[in-house]
Amino acid sequence: MIMLRYFTFILLAAITFSAAAVESAFTNISALDAQQIIATRANSENFYLLDVRTDQEFSEVHIKGAHKLDFYAANFAVDVAALDRDKTYLLYCRTGVRSTRTFALMQQLGFRKVYNMRGGIISWYQQRLPLVFKKSTGKTE
Repeated sequence: MIMLRYFTFILLAAITFSAAAVESAFTNISALDAQQIIATRANSENFYLLDVRTDQEFSEVHIKGAHKLDFYAANFAVDVAALDRDKTYLLYCRTGVRSTRTFALMQQLGFRKVYNMRGGIISWYQQRLPLVFKKSTGKTE
């Protein structure tokens, strides 16, 4: 009987720890926290900054170093599924709606570490953080 209680306790502790670990692997963060993560991981090959806005939105303004996948593209889910699940991702969109949906999709697909920037690029802009804007010549800078 004591052995069964001990085993049950260990099993419950393991489940609780596992759930906490999975939960912390998917985190909603502020624009300021996102900037810190980008600053410390931008040059890492295991970090991927993912903008899920449209081509037009991305060409007008984006965060330096971002890669783009259009949330509205027909093959979006397939493209997300093809990403390396072992990398760390930081997602953003315009206001946080599309990135939140992408965040949930990545969780379902078994990605290990994903950050979602609350408030999207609007929040980033409101914090006066650096952005890449399209020049009047059509080139981004």
